[in-house]
Amino acid sequence: MRRWKPVAGLILLTSFLLSACGPLTPLLTEKEVLSELSERYDGAEFVILETINDCEYKTEDKTIRCRLYLAAPAEDQERAFWVHSTVSKSWGGDSLPMRYSSGITDTYAFDYLLERFDALLTENEIGHFFTISSGSSGDVAEHLKSQHLQGGGFAIPITQETAETIAAKVLEIREQLAEEYPLSSYLDYFSHPAYEPISLGIRFYDAAHSIPDAESLSEYTFFFPYDKKFDENDNIVYRNTLETILADIDKTIYGIVED
Repeated sequence: MRRWKPVAGLILLTSFLLSACGPLTPLLTEKEVLSELSERYDGAEFVILETINDCEYKTEDKTIRCRLYLAAPAEDQERAFWVHSTVSKSWGGDSLPMRYSSGITDTYAFDYLLERFDALLTENEIGHFFTISSGSSGDVAEHLKSQHLQGGGFAIPITQETAETIAAKVLEIREQLAEEYPLSSYLDYFSHPAYEPISLGIRFYDAAHSIPDAESLSEYTFFFPYDKKFDENDNIVYRNTLETILADIDKTIYGIVED
């Protein structure tokens, strides 16, 4: 047992040094941020339009440093989006030091899908309003201009009579967007090397409420249209189908439960 003491001491010393040096982990440089974006989006080139050092998106007990960038594709600088660069900490376990890591999140994919979903819902004459993750409603165009991260979606009014037609059309829009999206490989769950879930949410609620404020929606069916899973044959499929959505609408909104 005695011979293990130096090894144990070395482990404890290493853990202490890692824990002490962790907070000094630097934010990624602008060059590294652009490199991360290029890798994430299949080799596309990007530029930094603005650097905002006073980052407003610190997460309590997780993010210790952050910086916000306004970026854009090099060949389409009108399509600006936000990049959140952070140094975050996470618990290493009972006998391990706190872990520190630097990385980025961005709104490029999310912004495209949000803007197009809004446009296609309007084109198909589907009533809806945009909801921000905080629960309040707003305007999509204004939201995209403001400093934001992923989060938000659409609330769509339905009735028992229109639920199937509207839900089916929303899923058709999902498929159309997945096909036309110029970076569709990013939506391939488990296969894209830098895949991150798209936090675009859809709420169906009963039209009789005529509610303009999403915070007031107490009974609704909610799903993420691009959320995928493995099926029983290990194929990657959408988690939500027309059948599962309609069953949830019946149960949650109208209190109908099949025997």
